[in-house]
Amino acid sequence: MNYSQYNQYNQIYQSPLQPPQPPYQAVRQIERRKLRKLSNGLGFFALTYLICFTFIQIFLSIIDFRSQYGFFSGSTITYVVEIVISIAAGFIPGIFYYIISRRSISESIRVKKVEAKLLIPIVFVGLGGAMIANNATDIFLNNIGIFGIENTVNFTEDAYTLPDIILSITATAVVPALIEEFAFRGIIMGGLRKFGDAFAILVSSIIFGAFHGNMTQAVFAFLLGIVFAFFDCKTNSIIPSIIIHFSNNLYAVLMDLMQNTDAISDRDFYILYYGLTAVVTLIAILSFVYIIRRDNNFFGISDSDKTEELNANVLSFKEKVYNFFFTPGMIILSVCMISEIITSIGLKQ
Repeated sequence: MNYSQYNQYNQIYQSPLQPPQPPYQAVRQIERRKLRKLSNGLGFFALTYLICFTFIQIFLSIIDFRSQYGFFSGSTITYVVEIVISIAAGFIPGIFYYIISRRSISESIRVKKVEAKLLIPIVFVGLGGAMIANNATDIFLNNIGIFGIENTVNFTEDAYTLPDIILSITATAVVPALIEEFAFRGIIMGGLRKFGDAFAILVSSIIFGAFHGNMTQAVFAFLLGIVFAFFDCKTNSIIPSIIIHFSNNLYAVLMDLMQNTDAISDRDFYILYYGLTAVVTLIAILSFVYIIRRDNNFFGISDSDKTEELNANVLSFKEKVYNFFFTPGMIILSVCMISEIITSIGLKQ
């Protein structure tokens, strides 16, 4: 919204009985303050989430579970600990954030029912987007060596018994789909939507990607974050992102288990892997066409659309991004996340 649009808005919607609106520059200043206040709150929420996750992980790693609980395998305890950490680190700071900010959960976390004939194609398009994001990440990681660096993080875990497989799926697919969507598409993106959906999608995806703390996941999570956030905004519900997130992680866990066990040969594994990729991609394309035919404008999104914050668009997209990231809460969070990513990078020998 520029100055002339603002004046036109006032002329049309301001009745003689209403008090006069503040000058344009004053409104811009008010919106900047609102955004910066929100940024600080979300920055310190995400920072608390990161700190809780890190310190709980460090504390639990000090305890030698394997020696104390010989009844369980080491991997079983590892998965149980991972589940507890993920739930506590995401849920507890979130509750405190809502208490301190005096916001209601329903303001940011929306669970509007999405009809099956739209939800199912959305999930397949989302999974297709995940396939593309995964391939883009592989290309990126396979080529960072030209800069003399490499990723040093390894995520492969052994899960050979049925309890371990169930716990692995719970820790990797079920819990992240609920807790991470609650934090990133709920609290963070849901709070930012009042300043425009496109802005909320980009910012929440940047934080989501950087939050993963390593080169392997940061790029992939950023791209996936855009997919998750986009569908949540278009359906006004967090349900699509939870289902897509769960489905994507479940697929990754099952593929990892097959590759790292003797269930099938390497040849059969790659036939299955690329076969499933081709099938999901084809269904995603057909789903995309179906959604387009159902609604031509479904895949369009802009901050020029109506926002919940009445004067949010007096700030340009660039101004919103600048005022969001350059606050104490976001600066501290950014330094922590970038430092963690840097530590995951090693120099090639």
